[in-house]
Amino acid sequence: MNLEGSGLKRAGLSHAKLDDANLKSADLTDAVLTAANASGADLMCATIAGANLKGFDVTGAELQRIKGRDSTKDWSGLVDVDRAITDGGS
Repeated sequence: MNLEGSGLKRAGLSHAKLDDANLKSADLTDAVLTAANASGADLMCATIAGANLKGFDVTGAELQRIKGRDSTKDWSGLVDVDRAITDGGS
């Protein structure tokens, strides 16, 4: 699924199947991603400010150069963030 650069601001994506999706540079500001599956997805340079991430599965996902991480809701609630590709300091 190619959603590169998509405007998904305030989108309701709870339980969405986003595995292996291209979300590079997507705007996910204030999106609800609770219990969504983004395993293997590319979220490089995506904006996630204010997003609700509780239970968001990012196993093997590309999470480098994410924007707005400090203002997300429940970054610690990500599933398998230790198995994602990050800038470090997950």
